[in-house]
Amino acid sequence: MAETWEASDTPAALCTAFAGIAGMAIQNAVQRVHFSGLPPTTLMTGNTTQAVLDGVDLLSGAPAADTGAMRARLGRVLWSIAFFALGCALAAGLYYLIGFWCLALPVVVGAATVVLRDDG
Repeated sequence: MAETWEASDTPAALCTAFAGIAGMAIQNAVQRVHFSGLPPTTLMTGNTTQAVLDGVDLLSGAPAADTGAMRARLGRVLWSIAFFALGCALAAGLYYLIGFWCLALPVVVGAATVVLRDDG
């Protein structure tokens, strides 16, 4: 069964919120520093809007000179949207199966990334 808090100002609830904020800050920093050539992973509304704009332009017969760039951008954005949706589905499934402890998985993955990173 899923855990809940009676009040949002309990220590466990506040620590969870702060961990989420820290995670978002790290994600934003990594995106800007290491993956600046890829679509942002933190702006799903912007990614979805861009995908719709490119899709409509391609379907409505955009000038041939623009279609190559649009197709490339649309492909990158669609991958971002697909992986975001997959991550949401996995998170929901893990929360359903094991409850609050599913938050341990991102911590383990993050720690493994730091330990196994390639400094070369």
